[in-house]
Amino acid sequence: MSRPMNWLAARLLAVVTVLAAVAVLAAPQPLAVAGALLLGFALPGLALTEVLFRRQTMTAVERTVLAPALSLGVLVISGLVGNAAGMPLDRAWWAVSAAAVTLAALIVWTAVVRPVRLRRRPAAGTAEAETVQIPVVREAPSPQEAQRRADQQAELARRRLAEKQLALAQQRVRQAQAREQRRRVVREFLPLLLVLAVLGGAGWVSLRSAHESYHVTVTTLSAAPPGAPNGDGNRTLRLTADGLLAADGPYTLVVTGADGARVDRRTVPAGDGSWTGSLVVPADQRLTVTLYRSGDTTAYRTLFVAAS
Repeated sequence: MSRPMNWLAARLLAVVTVLAAVAVLAAPQPLAVAGALLLGFALPGLALTEVLFRRQTMTAVERTVLAPALSLGVLVISGLVGNAAGMPLDRAWWAVSAAAVTLAALIVWTAVVRPVRLRRRPAAGTAEAETVQIPVVREAPSPQEAQRRADQQAELARRRLAEKQLALAQQRVRQAQAREQRRRVVREFLPLLLVLAVLGGAGWVSLRSAHESYHVTVTTLSAAPPGAPNGDGNRTLRLTADGLLAADGPYTLVVTGADGARVDRRTVPAGDGSWTGSLVVPADQRLTVTLYRSGDTTAYRTLFVAAS
């Protein structure tokens, strides 16, 4: 069986937790990766095992399995909490949340679990109180009477001892049955509750993401069918841009020909989110119409217009 955590191990775990969090937040990448692995797969689970399973005797294999499982559970729950609170789910959030859970579990262990274990441990060097016998002078009974009294006292002592042993055995049986019943309830319902919590949190996150994505503004660039060429070989191209955002404006519209030469370039204001304009372009060329956001060098929207 694996021994429970002692005071020295608790202090060492707290120091390693703080160092791992600092490494994730400020250390070079190799140390940050090592600290992230410790916070993600070991440290929270080691601390929570001593608090959640303090009354159970576990093997080393059970502790080895519980540590990463509980640590991953901490990451899932902290992610749900951070998303609900609107926090950015970056490495700072993961590091701080994992370290905070670990240190909180160690504080609970120090304040609650360790004092209980110390009270249950028998004190060293204790000795039974010395029994002082006070002599009493009585008239000596006859040998037959003395033997009869001795037999009665022995029989009474045997009965009392048997009654005490029976009562203790019954009490142990009742306590064992109660513990087994509590453990059975926990084993049967705790996984179900955890699954429901995870599914409920994931469903809520999906619903919120779908609701937020529904209101996302999408920028589109379209063109009406161009008219017939005029006598100069040109035609009018009517363009429409919708979903323009003031934060991304002003936009730039560039028209290039098949050889890459620029045919037209103009500034498109964001305005009320929609823009419509007409361009006179060569009719015998395949044109590329690109829309750029303010400050961008990569096309945000691209439209191809075939030659007539």
